Amino acid sequence: MSGEAKRPQPFQGLSVGSERGGPPAEPLREPEPVNAIIAKTFALYRRYPLLFLVLALGVIVPYDLVVLIATGSGPLAKNSGLAVNPLLAVFLISPLISALHIHAVAEVRAERTPRLRSIAARGLRVLPTAAATAIMVTLGVLVGLVFTALATALLYFDLVSRHSAVFVQAEREDGTAQAGDSAQAG
Repeated sequence: MSGEAKRPQPFQGLSVGSERGGPPAEPLREPEPVNAIIAKTFALYRRYPLLFLVLALGVIVPYDLVVLIATGSGPLAKNSGLAVNPLLAVFLISPLISALHIHAVAEVRAERTPRLRSIAARGLRVLPTAAATAIMVTLGVLVGLVFTALATALLYFDLVSRHSAVFVQAEREDGTAQAGDSAQAG
């Protein structure tokens, strides 16, 4: 390096595709109907019947073997002894399988023959991003559930507090009328 210190590049804004040195960005297309997406999915499965199964099993089988060795029981056992098993499955295993499948579809879409080694390398490279996305989505769902439960409880208590006086008044009137009827009958 010459006598000058290397300075960081200034922020140039967000760019995609060939602007940042990557592959050229695809032009936006019209959304496809659901039946066309389903038909293309099954055509992909017919064309590569074992690809997606092998990709998923290549992640699940080693993971299940590690769980079996570590705990002495299978991953579906009620008391497997591994408290982090569900967390690993949700935040690591599922995102890795998704990343592998996405890269396999990208290879097919680019009209290249999918190769397990290149798909696995690309899937592992994006695993931190996929795992972070899974964590954030799960946290968002949990926050949404908490807010929904709070809103439901607040609405319930508001409804009870507004109408409890009406219910008490109706019971008093009904009780008073019944007491008056029985006094007249006696």
